[in-house]
Amino acid sequence: MPVALFGLAVEQDISQATPLIREARSYDSVYSSGLEVSQPNAIKKYEEALNSNPSNKERLEILSRLAALTSYCFDVKKGERPDFAKSVSYSQEVFDNYPTDEPKVYEAIISMTCGNTAQKKFVKAIECAKHAFEYDTSVLGKELEEVMFRYNEINGEISKIDKKERMAEGPHVRKLAAEQAEQRSLSRQIKDKKKLIEKYQYHTVDQLSYAAIRVSPLMAETEMRSLIKQFPDTHIAKRATEKLNEIMAKYPDMLAPGINEMPGESFAEVTTSPVAIDVAGQDSAISPQVSVADESKGKDSVKTDQNIKLDNENYHPKQSRASPYAFWIKFIAVATAILVIASVAMWFYKNNKTLKEYNHE
Repeated sequence: MPVALFGLAVEQDISQATPLIREARSYDSVYSSGLEVSQPNAIKKYEEALNSNPSNKERLEILSRLAALTSYCFDVKKGERPDFAKSVSYSQEVFDNYPTDEPKVYEAIISMTCGNTAQKKFVKAIECAKHAFEYDTSVLGKELEEVMFRYNEINGEISKIDKKERMAEGPHVRKLAAEQAEQRSLSRQIKDKKKLIEKYQYHTVDQLSYAAIRVSPLMAETEMRSLIKQFPDTHIAKRATEKLNEIMAKYPDMLAPGINEMPGESFAEVTTSPVAIDVAGQDSAISPQVSVADESKGKDSVKTDQNIKLDNENYHPKQSRASPYAFWIKFIAVATAILVIASVAMWFYKNNKTLKEYNHE
């Protein structure tokens, strides 16, 4: 992928899709509020805009919003349901077609990871999450150093100019001032981009940990140790260390999985839920289960929709579990053994007593 400042976000194109995007925003809760907000209508208008030859910048916004809208914040009363397969597809398009220094690529990676986890495609989710760590944000740090070096050079040049000439604002002074303003703006953009990508990478560690736990806690431990080893002294290693400590502290809870659970399910419940980040940059907890709104609690609460078939083609159990009746079988066996031993002891006692009475007579 090519790398360019903020990817394609600097484009100012206005296309046939522009009015449709404006209309979609009027239904989108991120941009609007009130009775006009409608998730199905927003999805419909964004899909129309997607098919109306949008610019690259517009296409990025459309795909990002469709990925979000098709995966969470659904209202059961309005008949709304998530479509995680669609969400993953939209996010995959962002990942495949936009540069690696575009922050929304990392938002897409989180969306793909979350969508695959919701469909119980845990191995696929883990593979998606790892893409977030392929970009080294220290590259942006070096870019920032270069920009600040040039900014300070300009400051030095301006300070050497005679005060009267500076006050007169001749062509040379205006040129330097314009370049200085450009470098200042550029440095701010690089800082913001670096901070946002690192935030997404930080939260992707959570997503990776959670997906791995759903397979087995041992896999989650292995993945966290791998991140710590690969990215020492970084925000990634810091979060991986926190998750590893959480996993190790909760290891005893994995030893007694429930009857209908997969190896990591009961364990996953006692670890921190993964977090997705919406378009406004706010953190919001995302359930890894197929979720719809709970009618009794309102639009933002979630529960498992048992009517949706979950695809788990990549899951292979790593450990066998005892029969649910094992406890009672053991209990009956032990009780029977105790009764037998007691009966034998009583028989010996009675026979011994009778023999003593006979000998006495």
